[in-house]
Amino acid sequence: MTSNGCEQDVTSDSANCGACGSVCGGGSTCVGSVCVTCAIELTFTDPTIHSVGGHEGLDWGDIDMDGDEDVAVPFDGAPALVYANTGGTSLSPIWTESGSGACGVVRWGQLTSDAYPDLAVGHCDGSGGGFAHVFTNTAGTLDATATWSTAAGLWVTSLAFGDADGDGNTDMFVGTLPNLGPTSAIYRGDGSTLGAAPWWTDASRYRAGPAAILDVDGDGDGDLLLYAGQAVGPTGPQGLYFMRNDAGSYSTAWSDTSGTVPRAWALGDVDGDGDEDAVVMTSGTTLTLYRNDGAMLAAMGTPMGSTTGLRVLSLSFGDVDGDGDMDLAMARVGAGDAVWLNDGAGAFTPGWNASEVEDHDQARFIDWDGDGARDDLAVNGPSAPLRVYQWVCR
Repeated sequence: MTSNGCEQDVTSDSANCGACGSVCGGGSTCVGSVCVTCAIELTFTDPTIHSVGGHEGLDWGDIDMDGDEDVAVPFDGAPALVYANTGGTSLSPIWTESGSGACGVVRWGQLTSDAYPDLAVGHCDGSGGGFAHVFTNTAGTLDATATWSTAAGLWVTSLAFGDADGDGNTDMFVGTLPNLGPTSAIYRGDGSTLGAAPWWTDASRYRAGPAAILDVDGDGDGDLLLYAGQAVGPTGPQGLYFMRNDAGSYSTAWSDTSGTVPRAWALGDVDGDGDEDAVVMTSGTTLTLYRNDGAMLAAMGTPMGSTTGLRVLSLSFGDVDGDGDMDLAMARVGAGDAVWLNDGAGAFTPGWNASEVEDHDQARFIDWDGDGARDDLAVNGPSAPLRVYQWVCR
């Protein structure tokens, strides 16, 4: 930085904005040497797009690699659809699933060696029983027919992509209700497709909910973080489970089964140390942070605050205010959706509430406008419109 007398970056320092000693007033910040006021504002609404399946509803991904994220929408008893995002101005349907069934789960993942995300769709029932299948994305266009499918008879409740076996290829977790069909399983990827037979099956027979494959313990392979209902056979509490992967053998190493069912959880590096921490909605009213030390999630969580009287059904991490740390968004029932701001060390304070009070069951930070950052908040619900909020400076 060139010496300027105050030895501060006058393009971004709110105490020296544009010139040494030029202080931005309360509530404003320095952007490009100008004091501006920034806030989260509603920038887009589509009343025709709704989620099904609660926390496992819509999924966002850049199908055509044009910078802004498009959205896949599952339906109960109808084919899934993909809507193209036109520069953050509109959504329009461009693809329809061939085949359908009851319930619906969608998930984007990069199974092939190109940069384009492929789409997995799962159903809990249908002709011959439920199933999951994958549609390959070729240069921005999804195939009309599935290129991979499970056998029929699954009651699919969740999907997750990740490198489970540490070979550099993307694998897929298919979560199920084992009391209504085969148990949950992981299918290995070879860089172009998935194996026909499961690489791993859940011997605990948990009733699977939302899941994530990620390397929690830093040993190079993908562990499984799973929200699960009570196991079938051996009884066990509902909760969030970390299942450690040891050369393809998964065993429960950590869990949060406190209070009532954890209805929402999210992963993000809240303290900037390079590993994924977990925030869990426990006991119906309390948000709890479990820090990751690079080998394990903390045995005891840190209460973050109470949401008494409000139903928080979904959580998501993203840097909404552009200060370099992960903020936390909440989709809520009975109150406006909310964002809590991170101080950079993992301490959160309420920062914003939406003025729209709607029943939303999904919140996701996405790249709506193609600026390269997943800092735009998309919320939706079964009977509420899809809305996008952005950090706007004026």
